[in-house]
Amino acid sequence: MTTRNHARQQGSSRYATQQAPTRQPTDTGTSDTASFQRSRPADAPIRQMTIRPDFRQYLSEVMPLVLAGLLGMALYPFMPKWPYISWAYLALYVLLLITLATRYAVLRAFSWEISDVKICRRHGILTRQTDYIELYRVVDYRESQTFLQRLFGVKTVVIISTDKSDPSMLIYGVPAKADLVTHTRNLVEQNKKENHIYEITNR
Repeated sequence: MTTRNHARQQGSSRYATQQAPTRQPTDTGTSDTASFQRSRPADAPIRQMTIRPDFRQYLSEVMPLVLAGLLGMALYPFMPKWPYISWAYLALYVLLLITLATRYAVLRAFSWEISDVKICRRHGILTRQTDYIELYRVVDYRESQTFLQRLFGVKTVVIISTDKSDPSMLIYGVPAKADLVTHTRNLVEQNKKENHIYEITNR
């Protein structure tokens, strides 16, 4: 009887050593836009994602001003050598530099955070404003690209919701290859399922 129990214990211990160890999820911190294309298991914990406008979005917005400034510099030698023209050129270029710097600061002050509960937008330089959209209020999505955005490989994602204060939240400067819509849709569907919110359509 003792020999049989001993053999049974050996068999159970041998089976335990053959089992694969369970992989524990590792915390990688806040994700960026590169994580849009990563595959996430269905049972993995959802982490907060922070999005900031890509620098190419800034280039797509200021490129017309830069081209106008370069054109003005090319035409300056052909202008009459009057004093007020030189002062006008100087004032215009100072204004151009201020505009470029201000736009860059404003763009860098924007950030969006997408979690499994809400979408949060923060913006402002001297003063900060934070806007929220609960995920269960999201109803549709839209992507758009201007000509310069297509040229620089970025896009604008529009989150359409039933929120009265902000029905259309724009997320611009998203890399063109980033699948932000699919990522957000999965979070929205999961949130609605957890809160037992279902869409009723008339056919």
